[in-house]
Amino acid sequence: KMTESNVLGYVASFPIPEVIRGINAFTKGAKEVNPDVQVKVVWASTWYDPAKEREAAETLILQGADVLTQHTDSAAVIQAAEAKGKYAIGYHSDMSEYGEKAHLTAAIHNWGPLYLKKAQQVLDGTW
Repeated sequence: KMTESNVLGYVASFPIPEVIRGINAFTKGAKEVNPDVQVKVVWASTWYDPAKEREAAETLILQGADVLTQHTDSAAVIQAAEAKGKYAIGYHSDMSEYGEKAHLTAAIHNWGPLYLKKAQQVLDGTW
């Protein structure tokens, strides 16, 4: 709902099932609210490289993307969106401090409870 260009950008790490699944889910969700939207992907080929992530984000912005998301770990995508007056969705942490105007939301994984449960099961001999 935040796009004006109908072009969304996705900075992706590696073409592995987890990342491809994320791209597909993002695209499907976006198309549910805006059937005219298209998602462009740039592969950064890294999990964490702020320079590459920023370059990928800027490339997507040059291709018309006005909302960006990522499956990488630095705040570079948020920072690029902030610098260019675009929106972005963070990944793995709240990145709002890096782009107060750009940051829409973030996917934050909390693995702690699952890890504690599994570790306890191992200790109890029930895993």
